[in-house]
Amino acid sequence: MKTKTPPARTQVNERKKEGRRANGARLRRPQKTVANLLNDPDPDLPPLPAADAQGYYPAIETARVVIARQVIRARKAAGWTQAQLAARAGVRPETISRIETGKHSPGMVTMGKIDRALKRTGV
Repeated sequence: MKTKTPPARTQVNERKKEGRRANGARLRRPQKTVANLLNDPDPDLPPLPAADAQGYYPAIETARVVIARQVIRARKAAGWTQAQLAARAGVRPETISRIETGKHSPGMVTMGKIDRALKRTGV
């Protein structure tokens, strides 16, 4: 019966080095640019809440504004009014209005409906 001999220690180290090189190259690749959700000059977008003395934003209010900005951008990209989005998503127009002002936290079901309606258009 043949027994396998373990590879020499230098071979194992070389394989580890190659793996680290490949991983480093992957990390150095240019990243896709993502829309800056916090700094956008569009006047139709709701303003961010004020940061505290340490520069931290309140989490819930900021999350609401970020969601509002994403919905507004996607709706505008689709060329729809709030009423059209509401009709296509199967929610009330008041719901879309409250979400887009950043004063309301939408539930998962509502956001799912809005997301599906916008994705149908390719946005």
